[in-house]
Amino acid sequence: MLDNFLSSIKADADRSLLQNGYFHLKNLHSDFPYLKLLESFGELADQYGKGQVWEVVSKKASAEAYNSQSVDPIGPHTECFEFQDEPPKYLALWCVRAPSCGGGKTLLADGLQIVSNLSAPSQITLTSEKLRFYSSAKKENGDPALEAIHATIEPSQRCDGERILRFSTKYSDARGLPWFTSFHEAVQAEFSKSHTSIEWSDNDLLIWDNHRMLHGRSAFEDNKRELKRVWIM
Repeated sequence: MLDNFLSSIKADADRSLLQNGYFHLKNLHSDFPYLKLLESFGELADQYGKGQVWEVVSKKASAEAYNSQSVDPIGPHTECFEFQDEPPKYLALWCVRAPSCGGGKTLLADGLQIVSNLSAPSQITLTSEKLRFYSSAKKENGDPALEAIHATIEPSQRCDGERILRFSTKYSDARGLPWFTSFHEAVQAEFSKSHTSIEWSDNDLLIWDNHRMLHGRSAFEDNKRELKRVWIM
């Protein structure tokens, strides 16, 4: 019975991911088998050497940082833009404890759709000009812990016929390319207008196509907000 139930959810998720780029499942029970469902989408990836499930919680040391463990708003980005290898195909979050303050919403918009509305020359530039993407985490000498050189849009090596969008509001460097600032401003402006806001309730599950979608987060004040994150290759 459980396998049939999860297969039905997976079919609904596949349709929503294809059509909308994301799937939001609500009103789940606290003992829902999240990992069993998520494993049906692909291999679960290790996250920074700390296992397959990452705790998304506010931490005092990250209060002023620009990452998942801060409380400040986070602008549009894709996950793992700073990785040399192909980033996860899907990103999933489930909610252990929703914030009581009404903030901490996950914001989603179709990044490839936003890019498709740019001029033809701009789209060619995004597939040909290379950028430096780097992580917010630092080594002891102050250099980024991870960095990579990629075009903003590249073909996927694992998913035939698909394209990968890489975007970071803060952690990319155009090395003086003149189009970079106007491109970033255009994407952020469109994200602000077109994004979907996901308000969390306890036990909700959200999964999206990380090769396609941009995500961000609104600010929040409730430090007890807790999500779990999984990367799916």
